[in-house]
Amino acid sequence: MSRLVPHRPHPALEGPDLRYVCQSYLPLEELALREGLDPGQLRDWIEAGLLPRPAYLLPDGTPMFPADLVALVRSAGAVDALPQHFSGRIELAATLVGFAPSTREADWEDYLSGEYGVCLRQVAPETLVLKELLVERIGHQLDAPRPDDPRWCRTLAFEVAGLDALLRPFALADHVRFGRPTSRERLVDGPRRRWPWLRGQREVGGASGLTFGPSAPSQSGCFAVPSRCAEVLKSSH
Repeated sequence: MSRLVPHRPHPALEGPDLRYVCQSYLPLEELALREGLDPGQLRDWIEAGLLPRPAYLLPDGTPMFPADLVALVRSAGAVDALPQHFSGRIELAATLVGFAPSTREADWEDYLSGEYGVCLRQVAPETLVLKELLVERIGHQLDAPRPDDPRWCRTLAFEVAGLDALLRPFALADHVRFGRPTSRERLVDGPRRRWPWLRGQREVGGASGLTFGPSAPSQSGCFAVPSRCAEVLKSSH
């Protein structure tokens, strides 16, 4: 079975979801052009399980990838060196923050699934570890809320803002794909709706229609709509 499809299927993209994906992700051919790579070589690496699956699929079947798909390959020096390079960096990141991620094999398989490209603005071993750490810590904070405790409030605000900076906006279809609210819905947007004092760090805009606020990253990660996307968007109207 081809790996040029998402690890977990999502509903057909339309409306805000389609615009979000077309503005935030790239088709394989355009990604290869930007990186100076042969599209066939890039496709072969993905099919061989050397690079992640696509994050989304356009209605016409075009796979869409995050722009940093091959950034780790360049850092490793060669695609064959990527697994060891990835493992070393994730081990170091976990050690530095005092956090034990899942097994090395599971970390690598999660990376290859392409789903980190769905949730993270930058896919790197360090952001994987930091995201897992913040998800765990915010989850514990929400399990035992103490909104009358200033220290608890400051800690939660700091961690929510940190996770907000790491996470993409997500598509509305991701709720269906994952079978539950996304990490952004559960751990960023939800707490901010619950406690007004967290809203100083505004939700990041995307398919959900939310807007950038004072503390949101200045770089949206969006691109000029690729030609393939332009055709799909035009045909959807």
